[in-house]
Parts: sequence; C-alpha cells; structure tokens
Amino acid sequence: MSTKILVVDDELGLQLLMKQRFRHRIQAGEYSFLFATSGQEALTILRQQSDIDVLLLDINMPDISGLVLLAQLHDLVPNTQAVMVSAYGDMVNVRTVMNRGAFDFVTKPINFQDLELTIEKTARHVGQLRESIRAKSIADLKARFFDNITHEFRTPLSLILTPVNSMLQEGYYQGAHQRNLLMIRRNAHQLLHLINQLLDLAKLEADTLPLVEARGDVVSFLAEVVDWFQTVAEQKGIVRHEVARFEYG
Repeated sequence: MSTKILVVDDELGLQLLMKQRFRHRIQAGEYSFLFATSGQEALTILRQQSDIDVLLLDINMPDISGLVLLAQLHDLVPNTQAVMVSAYGDMVNVRTVMNRGAFDFVTKPINFQDLELTIEKTARHVGQLRESIRAKSIADLKARFFDNITHEFRTPLSLILTPVNSMLQEGYYQGAHQRNLLMIRRNAHQLLHLINQLLDLAKLEADTLPLVEARGDVVSFLAEVVDWFQTVAEQKGIVRHEVARFEYG
C-alpha cells in the first residue's frame, strides 16, 4: 500500500528535490506525495483528504506556523502523524513541537537517507495506530451485538417458562407429560443461566464483575446434567442406573 505524504514547506525547490530523491519509490507506487506551500493550503488539503499518512511540516512558514498547524491536526486527521522539519538553529522550537505531539523531526539541510528512514518509521506507526483503532471498533461492535443478542434471548425464554410453569401448577399433566414439561422447564432455566453467564462474561471483560465464591454440590450438578439428556437416552435405549450418593463432610 502506498504511503501518502503531505509536504508543507514554502521552499518551492523542495518539491522537485523530493520527487527526484524518491522517484524510484514513487514509480513503484510505494510513496505518493502532495505539496503545500502555506499552512492554509495544507489545511485545505487535509480537510479534503483525511487518508494522509505522514505530514512533513516546516516549522517556519509565512502565514500559519508549523506550531499552529500542529495544534489543529488531531481534530482534522487524528490518524496522521507529523514529522517536523527545522533548521539546526531552531532546536528550541523542535523541543516545543515534540512536546505538543509531533512524532519525530528532521533538520535542514535535509539528509534524505535519514528522512526516508523517518518516513518509514512514521508510516509503520500510523499503520499500527489505524489497525489498533480498527480492532477496537470491531471489538466494540461485537460487544454491542453480543449484549443485544443475549438480552433478546431472554424474552422468548421467559415466554416459554411462563406457560410451562402454569401447566405444571395446574397438575393436570402426569406421567410422561409431566416429565417432559419438567425437562422443558429445566432446560429453559439452563439456557437462561447460560445467557446470564454470557452477560457476566461481558461484565468481566469490562472489569465490572465482582468475584463471588460459593460452595457447590458436584453430585447434584452431575445428576442435573444426566437429567438434561434423559429423554434422548431413552430414545436411544440407554438405561439409567441409580448410583448411591455419598455425603462428604
């Protein structure tokens, strides 16, 4: 993918020099250059093209200084990084721009080998930053979907449990019908429990779930698991054998 670079500098000869120095990378489609000779022109380009990767920004310009332009970058192009360009005698301003969020700086006269390394390093950082933002957006989207779908599952389960509980309370159904209703209720409660666990997982990822320790009865739990599959086992001719329970102190 081509690295898109905006050079903001009022030295007109710099445009030709950049094109000559990086002609091979431009021809290979690795670099794409845009040029602005003033801060205002740069702002116009940035408003129109938010996909610029690297901004090479001269500190001293006639209309808007690099310091002023740097302060507006985050709102205009939050995923773009600025490399400040300054003369050797301007190190006080270099310190200032670095403190204000510039990613790096190069000095004039420009060492183009150093500039190329700086562009590569900055482009890698921009790529990682954008990938991190993309990954977070996807994670947030998944979390919202996950939260919505788990809540949506609770409504039909409640609509299943309500009539089943009513039929069991009436006592009209006995024998196999009663066992089937009990199985339906038990599995619906199990699904509801799993949904609540999924909601708890979302809270855990958000670091808002308190830890609660409690004793459990593993024998009862295993007996309940067996009951879940009782009907399926009967259909397959699997016979259930009762096992004596042992109490542990």
